[in-house]
Amino acid sequence: MESLLETNENSTRQNCQKVINNGLTRYTLSDSIAEHHKRELASHNYYIQSRIGSGGQAIVYRVTHEDTRESYAAKAVVRSRFRNFNRNGNGGAASVHNLDIDAELNAEIQAMQILQGNKYCVKLKCVVESRIAVYLIMELLSGGDLLHKAFQTELSELNAISICSQILSALKSFNQLGIYHRDVKPENIMFLSTKTSDYRLKFIDFGLAHVSNPRFKSDSNPQKTVYSRGLIGTSEYLPPEVFNNEEEYRLDKVDIYGVGVMMYLILTGIRPFGKNCNENEREPDFSSKIWNGRSENVRDFVKYLMESNANMRPCMDEALDRCMTIEWNLRKAKVWNGIRDFIVPFSYESKKSNRIVCSTRYV
Repeated sequence: MESLLETNENSTRQNCQKVINNGLTRYTLSDSIAEHHKRELASHNYYIQSRIGSGGQAIVYRVTHEDTRESYAAKAVVRSRFRNFNRNGNGGAASVHNLDIDAELNAEIQAMQILQGNKYCVKLKCVVESRIAVYLIMELLSGGDLLHKAFQTELSELNAISICSQILSALKSFNQLGIYHRDVKPENIMFLSTKTSDYRLKFIDFGLAHVSNPRFKSDSNPQKTVYSRGLIGTSEYLPPEVFNNEEEYRLDKVDIYGVGVMMYLILTGIRPFGKNCNENEREPDFSSKIWNGRSENVRDFVKYLMESNANMRPCMDEALDRCMTIEWNLRKAKVWNGIRDFIVPFSYESKKSNRIVCSTRYV
């Protein structure tokens, strides 16, 4: 194994193949690196069953432990000294950041360790290291990501808002522990079950997460406000203030904007900015033509989350409170509609029966 590592250390960069996809420069790992993943995981009793997906610098495999026969997701990331290219995101939008791979790995592992026990964070079982790659062995989430769930089941407004409520609750719980995700997008939200009626979800991919000291400023302000700067995240889901590298911005409001973009996408089926995701000034379309069939309250809520002025955009508590209010009203309306649908036919049949009785009485 040691000789294999020495050989690959000198040749890994040459084994990276450059491909072009939708005008974006992308890179794929060669077969020799994939074989290294297979052998390295097998040496720790994890055997690759299939490839789940890839993105950025990582490949994710479905693996089975030899002794327990339990299945896990193994995220394989090649160390930064073997890489000399930039990360690209999924869905035609480039992920832009200036962090090296080892820094991302450290942040991801630290964030997941802090969030162990949080019901909205994927569980990290262990970390397997080699000189070339690091493998994060995590629980396997089989329900697919948010986009898959949304377009597979044709989400109702109530289900979409319920999912949004979970997402905001998750981000709030992360923030309270000093974790800011910074890459909120549908691909990073996974569901636990393939059942169409099961909307329990968890966040994955904390590679761009900001880990801060969760100490409170005061009793009156229990949630510490954290600022950052720099172009970090997936451009399609970033608010306007992030594109100005000279200014600091609030991390919680960056994530809230990303939630708004996701909600726009799953409620309309349209990406709000099309191909202009890298432009500083972007105006999403909230006209009735695009939002046909959706209620005004839900549309205004998404517009509220996507406020271009960061000072006017809600904080996490404000966004969650409004989301839960809308969810409550939608659930109440659903109950009343159900009662109405039950009573109206019964009332009609009752009146019809009375008319028959009355007519026979006078015969």
